[in-house]
Amino acid sequence: MNLLFLTALGVNFALVWCVLYFFLHFIPNVGFIIALIPPTLLALLMLGWKRALLVLVGLVLTEMLGGNLLQPILMKKDLDVSLTMVTLSMLGWGFLLGPAGVVLSVPLTLALKRFMTVYGPRMGDQIDISDIAPADTKCA
Repeated sequence: MNLLFLTALGVNFALVWCVLYFFLHFIPNVGFIIALIPPTLLALLMLGWKRALLVLVGLVLTEMLGGNLLQPILMKKDLDVSLTMVTLSMLGWGFLLGPAGVVLSVPLTLALKRFMTVYGPRMGDQIDISDIAPADTKCA
């Protein structure tokens, strides 16, 4: 969709910007902003400020439609992950691992969720309450 939009506006290297957009989109929230800069600057330098503004507004609108409408529906349906879970996982993994944690937050959270659904019930079966409380305690 972005490829057709950038090509229609006459932005050079539209395919390159779309490939860059694809790879940077894996970085939640920040990658999109970074991906906006090169095509907007190129449109500003080569086509003028009006076309640059159109490029910026068009890319932001496609991101808003895709990111706020389609992506949550698909993530909830296919991965059973809510937008809140994605945001909290970014904060948590970012705190633990820094920038790499932010980039890998969704895959790490999905892996942890999968691990807990497969092995979590088995771990819960092994815990016995008699192991926690001492047997010789008297209640008064």
